Order: sequence, then structure tokens, then C-alpha cells
Amino acid sequence: MELKEKTEYFGNLLSVCHNLYLWQFDKDFVLLDSSCDIEKQMMPIMYLENLKDIVTEYRKLHRNPLILTSSFSLMWGITFGTFSSQESKPGETGNEDDFYLLGPFFIDDSSIKALETDLHRRHLSPDLLQRALSFLKEIPIISFSKITEYALMLHYTVTGERISISELHYRDYEQADSQIRTAQEEDPETALHGTYEAEREMLRMVAEGDLNITEHIAKMYTMGNMGKLTGKNSDRQMKNAVLVNIILFSRAAISGGLSPELSMTLTDRYFQAVEDSRSISELTEIAKTMEMDFVRRVHKCRTENGYSSAVQTVCDYIELHLEEKICLETMAKTLGYASYYLSKKFKAETGKKLKEYILECRLERAKFLLKKPELPIHEISERLQFSSPSYFSENFRKYTGMTPKEYREELP
Repeated sequence: MELKEKTEYFGNLLSVCHNLYLWQFDKDFVLLDSSCDIEKQMMPIMYLENLKDIVTEYRKLHRNPLILTSSFSLMWGITFGTFSSQESKPGETGNEDDFYLLGPFFIDDSSIKALETDLHRRHLSPDLLQRALSFLKEIPIISFSKITEYALMLHYTVTGERISISELHYRDYEQADSQIRTAQEEDPETALHGTYEAEREMLRMVAEGDLNITEHIAKMYTMGNMGKLTGKNSDRQMKNAVLVNIILFSRAAISGGLSPELSMTLTDRYFQAVEDSRSISELTEIAKTMEMDFVRRVHKCRTENGYSSAVQTVCDYIELHLEEKICLETMAKTLGYASYYLSKKFKAETGKKLKEYILECRLERAKFLLKKPELPIHEISERLQFSSPSYFSENFRKYTGMTPKEYREELP
């Protein structure tokens, strides 16, 4: 099948669920093809004034697909027409000088009003302004996890190459533009290569459960390799950055031995925590907690317990159901074991009865939930299936030496 047919088919599949456009440009940023109506093309392109420079500098070092946050949090997926499949025939993969854009899209609705205000300030003709505002209403809001999947699918459609989500790159438009201007004055290859190598080292440390990762991340911030927030909508920019890291940490943790089910459940929880956050400081705390949570879990899988697959599966099951009633018989049946066998094997390997282990896990989860001041202690007790707040408080004091209230008051 010719590439044009494949990209058209891919675009048609996406259009079933989203009003998401596919664009093809050559190396000089000349538009070659688009699934977007010609009358609507002006609006998204006017927010990509320096895209040519950003793409040119980026592809000097990379051929991986890119997710780019442009002005006012408009987002795009970008892939390049690299010949990468030895089995591909002429015409089946893209010209390596071309690149393909998927978008624009939002991952929330926080920037739409700001974009409307900017359009009014651009002194457009009444007709063009009306068309641009009309197009703005059509831009889809798509979850970040879903758009990363679409980016991988587009890359495969264009190149015939299968890659993992950890091989996607992410850039903020204004940050990238600033880095290019700086690089033109200094050494562009060193600046971009340093960021890429720092990210690769970070993901290696996650996959290996290396507890020294905190020092590496601190160094990345110091060296500027974690990116900088611009003044415009910095809350949304930081949320995007944390969401990206959650995905990368999750995939790296799976490669390090963490079960996919547990990893994806943690990903969903941290995604929700990010979207519910109210401040930069809260986001920072979520990011730090997430980073060490994944790394510690991988470290435990690789170095500490040495549990059999059956017992590790039980541990994962418990972790996923701490806020539900856990019945030994139901759990054993779900996992495909006899309850007596599972209980005996668990005690032999861990030295703990299942009830003791479940209680400790719930108390550890309680320590995390107590960091959220908006959650009443009685609600935490109820969520974690304690029969009463007093029973929760009694067990928490035995485990930590403090009551839940005292523990919360001691938090920094």
C-alpha cells in the first residue's frame, strides 16, 4: 500500500472518534498535504511561526517522534519520514525530508479562553477572525495517554517502525524556541544531546531500581535539563511535564520488572492526582512522590523480596485493592490458587500472615493519603476499609508511634 493511502486511512480511522487533522510538510515547511479543510488551515499554522527552526534543530540529533506543546497549550504530534524498515518497498514509507503533524489538540480546556483573547488581539479581518474562532471550537480535547498512542501509530504508519512509548520525545514550544536561540550562540549539539542523554540515564535508573535517582534528578534541574517553565500558563505546562514523566517512569518500571497491571494502576492514580492539584508546590510534591514510588517498587522487585511469582502476584493484587474489601477466597479464586495453599505459601515466604501484610499496606497507603490536607481522617479510615476511625487510629499509632492527626501535624 502506498504511503498516501496509508496516511489517509489512518486519518480516517482517527476521525471516527476525534476531529484530529493530519498534515504533511517538506523540509522547508511547505505544506504538501492536509486532511484539514483549506479554509481552516490558517488558524493552526499561525501558532507555529518558528516550527521550521525547532524541527530542523531537533532532527539534527533525533528521528524519534515528538509531542510538542505550542503556544497557548495547543499540542501536536510530530513524526518524520525516516526509512527504517528493511522490508518496506519504495513508496511505502515517507521521504526522510518530510515530517507529519497530528493535531492540534488540547489535553484540557484551560487554555481555550486565552486563545480566544489572543485571536481578538491579532487584528484579523472580521471574516478570518470568525473562521478562526469557529475552528477553535472544533479542536478536540484528548487525554495525554491516548495521544501518545496515536503518535506511536502515526510513526508506524509513516515509517513502518515499531517503537515503545519511552522512545517518544516531548518539548514545550516556547522552551524549545528559547533553547534554539541559545544554542545558536553556543553549541546546539551539546545543548540538545545533553538533555537527551540525561533523560536516558534517568530512565535507566528507574528500570534498575536505582535509589540514587534523586541525586540525578536534582542534577538535571541544576543543569537545566528538566526544562524551564515560561510565564504563560505555567501551571498547565508543569502539569504536562509531570504527566509525561509519569508515563515514562511507568514504562521504565515495567521493563524493570514491575507488573504491568500495577504500573498502569499507579499511572492512573498519579494522573488523577496531577489533574486535581491546585498549586505548583503540590505538583512538585506529587512528582517527587511518584518518582520514588516507582523506583522503590522496582528496587524491591529486583533486590529485596525474592518472592515466587505466586506470592508476588498476591502482593500486586493487594496493592491494587487496598481501598476494597479483600477476601482470601475471592483473591485465591481470581488468581487461580487454592486459598489454603496461597495462605500457607505467603506466610512461608514473607514471614507474615496475609491479614498482617494487608494491614501494613493499608497503613502505608494511609501515610500517603494523610499528606492531602483536604482529606478528613475519618474519610481515609473509611476508604481503607477500617471498621471505625478509632480502630484506624489505634493501628496507625502502633505502626508509626503517632496518631494520624499527630502524623499529619508533623508533615513538612
